[in-house]
Amino acid sequence: MKKSSDKQLFFDFDAPVAAAPVNETVEANLSDLLEAAEPVELSAENAATPDAVPEPVVETLPETPAVEDNRKLDRFALLQAALAYLAQSGAAGAALQVPCRLRKFQADVAAYYSCYRKRINHLERTLVVDVYTDRKQCLPESAGRGAMLEELSELREKRTVMEQSIRVEEPDLWVEEELFDEFRTFDYSRSTNKEYHKLCRRINSLQQSLYKGTRMEQLARAYVADYLVMAVPENMLSEKEIPDGWGLWYIMPDKSVKVVVNPALQECSSESRLHLVQNIGHAALNCVLFANGVKLKSNNKVRFTRPPRARRK
Repeated sequence: MKKSSDKQLFFDFDAPVAAAPVNETVEANLSDLLEAAEPVELSAENAATPDAVPEPVVETLPETPAVEDNRKLDRFALLQAALAYLAQSGAAGAALQVPCRLRKFQADVAAYYSCYRKRINHLERTLVVDVYTDRKQCLPESAGRGAMLEELSELREKRTVMEQSIRVEEPDLWVEEELFDEFRTFDYSRSTNKEYHKLCRRINSLQQSLYKGTRMEQLARAYVADYLVMAVPENMLSEKEIPDGWGLWYIMPDKSVKVVVNPALQECSSESRLHLVQNIGHAALNCVLFANGVKLKSNNKVRFTRPPRARRK
């Protein structure tokens, strides 16, 4: 049975009946296969001929950094854009990672504006910019969040209609002393419309349920800034998803700033405003010391180092 199976396995239908022995045929076929399997080096001339088989083309894609690096670069770009916009708008001073209440709550970017009167600079306004690169950072997960956002959006639309009528009926509510023309608003809190105040209380209740415990609430409750702004990548958030009083900036791919929502004037005393300005100066001092190679230790001793240099690409 084994011999007949061998004959059937290596039987050649095109060969004559008196074929060579099975063993010889196997050795001859194996040698032919091994010779055919040896790699053949093609010259440049042979490779150019139409009969030559072209090698597969592998596209080399540019190397992309890791996910963490992308997040850092995105955040750095947002901070750059916010600082550039504040400098262009006439900010007298600005810094990054500025404490609002001692060191617990830090603002990503803080700036202040001053005016020159009688040969002395007078503090006008302070502004805090909170930078977000992910929706989950500013929109916490909560039960019924979708329904609350939908109701909040409807109530805000009703409030907008009411405010239009209030501006016509009560023109004396216009806030004239504003730092920026685009930030000018009405002081609706002095309105005599009771339905409007009832609607605002319901909106505040929904906002407390949505944003309680978030960074936005903590920065707002510090009461150290006249204006509060959220800076996010383009179209990451809509104006219906931010708390009342906050401004919304879209950071465009070219690092320009698109003002989507103008911030409203917040309650801020002169002492609290001065507190933030001093923290801005302290945060800026740390950057100046680091840039010039001066390191201050905890025991107030100074150590001099080489100034940091940018890495060559």
